[in-house]
Amino acid sequence: MSNRSRIRGLPGRLSNPGQVPYLALDLKTMIVRVQALRAEGACEALSANDILFVFTAPAGSTIRLGHEVELDPLVRDRPQKARDVSTGVEFTLVLKDNNIHDIRLPSGHGTCRTPSEARLWAA
Repeated sequence: MSNRSRIRGLPGRLSNPGQVPYLALDLKTMIVRVQALRAEGACEALSANDILFVFTAPAGSTIRLGHEVELDPLVRDRPQKARDVSTGVEFTLVLKDNNIHDIRLPSGHGTCRTPSEARLWAA
C-alpha cells in the first residue's frame, strides 16, 4: 500500500523515513485561495466558505497571489504536505490551531474565531 493511499495516523512504515508523510490529497482536503502574502513569509488563504488559514510559505516557494492550495484543515500544529494546485508543486506547511479563523464571526466575538469541524466543512 502506498503512502498516498494510507490515512495519516494509521500504523505502517513510511518509505521516506525522516521526512514528512505524504498527505492523502483525496481525503478530507480543502482548496484555499491565496489572498495575501506578507514580507515575512506569512500567507493568508481563504476557503470557499470563508475560513481563513494563515501559514508560513516555505523559503523559495512558488506560491503567489491567487494560487490555489490543497491542504488538510484537520492536521494542526504539526507539519503536513500540501500542494500548490496552480503549479502542482508539493510543499510542507504547519497550520497552527490559532491561525484558522471563521471570518463570518464578528471581530467582537472574542479571542477565538476558530471554526468548529461542522462549520469548517459547511457551505
